Amino acid sequence: MSAAAAILVGVVATLTFASPAAAAGTCYTTTTLPDYTIPMFTVTVPSAGSTAASTTCYMALGANSNAVKRLQTTLNRCYGQALVVDGDFGTKTKAALKVAQGMNWLLTVDGEYGPKTRDGITWDNGINATTGRWDCAWVDGPGGLQHP
Repeated sequence: MSAAAAILVGVVATLTFASPAAAAGTCYTTTTLPDYTIPMFTVTVPSAGSTAASTTCYMALGANSNAVKRLQTTLNRCYGQALVVDGDFGTKTKAALKVAQGMNWLLTVDGEYGPKTRDGITWDNGINATTGRWDCAWVDGPGGLQHP
């Protein structure tokens, strides 16, 4: 096998076995997407940059960022969890995320965050002026679940 052929085989093997999470990038900040139900409103979600496309990102145990803080806040307000909002994706955040994932039969309950979880859970969207309660909203971002 020539050197060029060996390199090509290596590249193809790498592309074939790369996980979707690896391709998505790591969430480290936040950006906004339209509220799925009321598109004139926006919802802040974890991202790997400032565009809608950058919300197709990934977080798991060991992550530490503002994106994790956003997820923790949502898990507390929309799913009744009692996490310390410290930006550390530890075992308690993983367990809380599993609770949220378990409430949507379309999601894999693995305690890891990616575009399907982004679209499959509801996000804290502030206090409703009429009810005085936290509003939680769906988003429909790129590469995630497709809502009907």
